[in-house]
Amino acid sequence: MERVLTVKVVGTVAAAAVVAVALLVLSATSGPDTARANHAVTIGLDMNPAATPANTATSLGSNETCRDVTRLPYNDDGDGQTDEDDLDGLDNDGDTQFDEDPNGQLFKFDIWITNVGHDTNPGLLAFDIPLAYNGTKINIAAVDVVWFLDEGTGNVLDASDPTLPDTDGLYGVAAADGSDAIDHKGTGVLARVTGVAVGQGSTAITIVTLDLNGDTVNDRGPYLRATDLSFIGDGPDGDLFFEGSVTNGTVAVDDTATCNPDIDGDTVPNSSDNCPSVSNPTQQDLDGDGQGNACDLDIDGDGHFNTRETFHGSNPNSASSLIEVCDGVDNDGDTAVDEDGLDHDNDGQVNDPGPDADGDTIRDCVDTTTDTDGDGIMNPSDTNDDSPMTSTNDLFTENEENWMATDGMDACPDNANGPAWPVDIDNNRSVNIGDVIQFSTPILSSMGNPRYNRRFDFNANGSVNIGDVLRFSGVILTSCTNVGGA
Repeated sequence: MERVLTVKVVGTVAAAAVVAVALLVLSATSGPDTARANHAVTIGLDMNPAATPANTATSLGSNETCRDVTRLPYNDDGDGQTDEDDLDGLDNDGDTQFDEDPNGQLFKFDIWITNVGHDTNPGLLAFDIPLAYNGTKINIAAVDVVWFLDEGTGNVLDASDPTLPDTDGLYGVAAADGSDAIDHKGTGVLARVTGVAVGQGSTAITIVTLDLNGDTVNDRGPYLRATDLSFIGDGPDGDLFFEGSVTNGTVAVDDTATCNPDIDGDTVPNSSDNCPSVSNPTQQDLDGDGQGNACDLDIDGDGHFNTRETFHGSNPNSASSLIEVCDGVDNDGDTAVDEDGLDHDNDGQVNDPGPDADGDTIRDCVDTTTDTDGDGIMNPSDTNDDSPMTSTNDLFTENEENWMATDGMDACPDNANGPAWPVDIDNNRSVNIGDVIQFSTPILSSMGNPRYNRRFDFNANGSVNIGDVLRFSGVILTSCTNVGGA
């Protein structure tokens, strides 16, 4: 089996040596037929070679098998600028530098070897390491083979795949000692590879053995050729590929979970943590919705988000404590009735009592002598008694508004703290696309789902769906001075 590659000389080596050593690296038919089953040798990938202690040509520091990077603009060259130069061999930004800051983060990883030439075994003459990866996540941008085989005399022949950047998901890193003046033994870095992040997600980078044509005979795999021309680490199958211990790596592009199995450090793995990004070692989940209290927007599961309950004076940790509405009932469980938790007097406080127009100490919503909207129906019997801004009210019934905890006695907000017109989600007295967009989170959720929010359940049926969104019909792009298009 013979592989044909362009061989690049790193330094000055005689042409005859280039040809001879290239054949030794790439041809399985050259040299002795015997393979050296040197299983003390291991090879692998260190995804962060600069981590302390850093790797050198003849020593290894800490070995990292996973690396977080970003596909977003990144200042790779430290000049304070991002994305000023593409990987195209040109000086796109006119700074006399080439390819210094491509789209996405550049990152380096090492191909390493251990224990080669141990005991009386010969050292390393050449290697060929094929790397497989997902080309939609990362690309190979550059390779440097002047490491373990370097003698400081320009002796290293680079036989790596010549086309860069490599995007097809299979790249060969290969090199040979062109002089063989030193018997390279021990442990160190065979090559340092530069990758570039291009797409979100994670990808394994693996040292692979492949049957490329489907004939059940391996055609491509890691070669480690010794100075006696034997193949290090080949097994009983005699395919000449290394079959010893291999450590592969992973690159996570804009994916913090893959390389950190416990992101929040609470000793609970991400896969089973009900708040993977917020430390909560006890995993408490009051409402049993699968989202822990530490990250649950609605801890008690009553449909009112914690921030809104706290703001309006109800207890976010008790499902029996709802936001107070004017209905003659103590909704929030504080023994006061119909204080309604709104800011009617614009003082920034939400502790105002419900309105009492006639001053008889009976709140208007339950006062049998008050007709807020002037339709001839007293409030307790009126299914929609909003005080209109024009000739019509806000088109929502008292039951619907009580469910959402909006002000059933008013058709237009007093201020940003007083929800009155249900379709005006941000309480700015205008209904527009900004209000509709806020449905993106709760849409298609029901009571018991962590995304469910009563404020968006216009139909008060315990579910947020297209029926609620349709309530914008006729009022979109209007203000509450012309509610309902009137």
